[in-house]
Amino acid sequence: MIGFPGSKQVAASLRNVHLALTPQFTRLLVAITVVNLGKSVTLVGLPILVIERYGLGTELTNALSLRILPTIFGGVFAAWALARFDARWVAAIAMSATGVITLLIPLARSVAELNATSVAAGVASLFAGPALMALRSSVLKEEAAMRGNGFVVSAERAPYVIGPAIAAGVLLITNVSVLFIAEAIATALGAALLIGMPPVARSDLHRAGSRSQLDRWRSVLLGDARMNGYVVTGLTYTIGVHAARLLFAAIATTTFSHNPGALALMTSAMALGAVVGGFLASQFKLRSVGLVYVLGNVLEALLLTAVGVSPFLSLALACLFLCGIFESVATAGFFADVQVRLPRDMTGSFFSVFGSAIQVCAVAGTLLGGWLVAESSIPVVALVVAGFIALPLIPYLNVYLRRSDTELIPAINGGPPEKAAR
Repeated sequence: MIGFPGSKQVAASLRNVHLALTPQFTRLLVAITVVNLGKSVTLVGLPILVIERYGLGTELTNALSLRILPTIFGGVFAAWALARFDARWVAAIAMSATGVITLLIPLARSVAELNATSVAAGVASLFAGPALMALRSSVLKEEAAMRGNGFVVSAERAPYVIGPAIAAGVLLITNVSVLFIAEAIATALGAALLIGMPPVARSDLHRAGSRSQLDRWRSVLLGDARMNGYVVTGLTYTIGVHAARLLFAAIATTTFSHNPGALALMTSAMALGAVVGGFLASQFKLRSVGLVYVLGNVLEALLLTAVGVSPFLSLALACLFLCGIFESVATAGFFADVQVRLPRDMTGSFFSVFGSAIQVCAVAGTLLGGWLVAESSIPVVALVVAGFIALPLIPYLNVYLRRSDTELIPAINGGPPEKAAR
């Protein structure tokens, strides 16, 4: 029989929250929320600015595409920087640069200047993302990894729910340029919060790029089957979810064409579910992370298939809300387990290179989604998307579901986990 939690359970839950929300982690959490809120505002502002000045042409797609180019090709440079410099300063300088570049975007008077600011913004984000991952690993205790990463997922998702509404309110009383000022202020606040954090572990300079360091990377990524699984399934998942964006657009304009706001409602439903999912993920224990990761992905895949065949918008919205929940739960599990399996001084470098691969898969998924929507029916596209999310998990089921607790938590600074006795 399941009952309401008693005072002991409530007290234990509050202690666990306190364990994750240390002053330094709270500072990082606030910085992430503020910076993402600024980004969510200009996510609305940039298309409006470009369309107002240059119309509905290739200028908008060029500006958005050029922004991600540095993150595709520059991951190695970010890894180099984080192996040599404190992640606090890498993140703070990158955020400050982003703020300055954001202020320059409305001042661009030609397409060439707009494209130049887009590339510069991409360069800044190339360093900021992995540096924040390194900071997260340095201030979040191992025993609070799942809870803390759940909070981070919610902090990353929530701004994209409320940011567009804030942007809409701003545009009612002033012009679009104010949105870029808002992001510049947000990035400055985020950078200021990060400077006061503790130093982050770095790779020994004499070992960086050496044979011993390469051997260390090989043992971490290939010697640990679960880490290998996270890399493979993370990349295929990215292809699937970016193809799904085109799927949602196709569903909104065909199945639910009677409702002009269908796509916005579908996107909002999944985003809101993602915020809720982050908080739910924080309630799981790290020892169950493998099961959480598998179930989160599989259930998300099944629900996306249901969205593809749903004849009712209300049913599709309910499925997408649940999709968002399971997506966030699986994402929190991914980051929590990767955090404790990677040595802290390798976290920033890993996510620098992995981030570049993720961007390549994002482009591939977008192209694949566009082709599938044009060539296949919506239910078939939904099945293909679900396949990219769930099927790559099959070779790793034994790794995620049957490993012992002693294998789950490696020595944080000693490289990959040792094989536990079976």
